[in-house]
Amino acid sequence: MCNYLVTTFLPLVEKLKYLSIISITTSLIKLIASIIVIYSKSNVTTIAIVLTIIEFISLIISSIITLSVFPGLNFNFDLRFSINQIKKGFPLFLIAIFGTLDNRLDVLIISLFFNEEAVGYYAAMNTFVGALILISEGIRNAIFPILARYKITNDKKLDEIIQTLGKYIIIITFPISVGTYLYAEDIINLLFGSEYILSVTMLRIVVWILCGYSLTVVITRLLIVHEKENQVVLLFFISGLLTLILNVLFTPRLGIISVAYIRLITTYIMLLTSLIFLYNQGYRIKRPKIFLNIFLACFIMIIIVLIFQPNGPLLGFTISLIIYSLLIIYLDVITSNDVKLWKGILHNFLNSSD
Repeated sequence: MCNYLVTTFLPLVEKLKYLSIISITTSLIKLIASIIVIYSKSNVTTIAIVLTIIEFISLIISSIITLSVFPGLNFNFDLRFSINQIKKGFPLFLIAIFGTLDNRLDVLIISLFFNEEAVGYYAAMNTFVGALILISEGIRNAIFPILARYKITNDKKLDEIIQTLGKYIIIITFPISVGTYLYAEDIINLLFGSEYILSVTMLRIVVWILCGYSLTVVITRLLIVHEKENQVVLLFFISGLLTLILNVLFTPRLGIISVAYIRLITTYIMLLTSLIFLYNQGYRIKRPKIFLNIFLACFIMIIIVLIFQPNGPLLGFTISLIIYSLLIIYLDVITSNDVKLWKGILHNFLNSSD
């Protein structure tokens, strides 16, 4: 929790490049530690101890960087102010709690219904997916102060940013998911070995959460900017409750693969629910044709992959990616206004990082 406070402080003062350094460093440590633990075939208790130690290491790194950025930072305790902030921040505390439970619940359920070997298969898959989700975490950390600023200064610009950001999240994450699906076996074999064949199947299922998860991350941050933290708490609670119920009902009967499918389903249920909350805030899709064109390009990419996959994943992915890119351009998905908007966001981002 202390580590969470440190990493929350940096976006508030718009020191995003230091937050990026912390995120990348701690994520690399987690990735390396996870690979070592999986290779050593450690039990669940060892994994829990290692993850706890990593959290303390992350806190130390975060504290050192924060103190180096703010050498004159003083900590003064004010009881009345602290109580007031605790009351205001309690929904954010619940978001952190339910978010953590939602992310860890599937591993806990696997450990209850299956042996430690099954936990290892899921952990191997989850390690790579966690690396991909760094894309979403980077978007979250970078976009939050920008959303907060435009909420105060320019609501119209805020709406435009959200529309454009959602569009590019889909454009970028979909090919990543396709590529991961095609090369799942090579990825798992390279990182963990050929005996983790079950991890390949789960990776090909769970990788499709990337787009939905990334969109949900942005929407939840936008809801927080609108002071709708209680709705975000509800989102995580619904997702966690659904994950628990569906896994208890289906996992003992259908096996560990059902955990992957349930994670995929709950991710997009959470996205749909967050979109409903966003709709209630007055947000509407201003240019639905553009999003329909993106989905058309995605559909055609899948068809091309299916046609050329028997000749090898490299050929299928290369041809489908080229055609996908050409369709995105031909269907006018990328506009001149997008370029201007991204230049403005990049300019603000660079200025805020100094």
